[in-house]
Amino acid sequence: MPPIPPHATWDQLEKALESIVRGDSDRVDVIKEGVKSKLQEFLAGGRGDS
Repeated sequence: MPPIPPHATWDQLEKALESIVRGDSDRVDVIKEGVKSKLQEFLAGGRGDS
């Protein structure tokens, strides 16, 4: 799952979240990948990696 692009609008983010909450068939995978991506980003930032 690619990261959320910096140019994404609030409306686009809101609609994506609504889709996940309302039962997107891939919601579990979307959430897992999102958490994994943010965790990797956070951990990489702590080591000074870019």
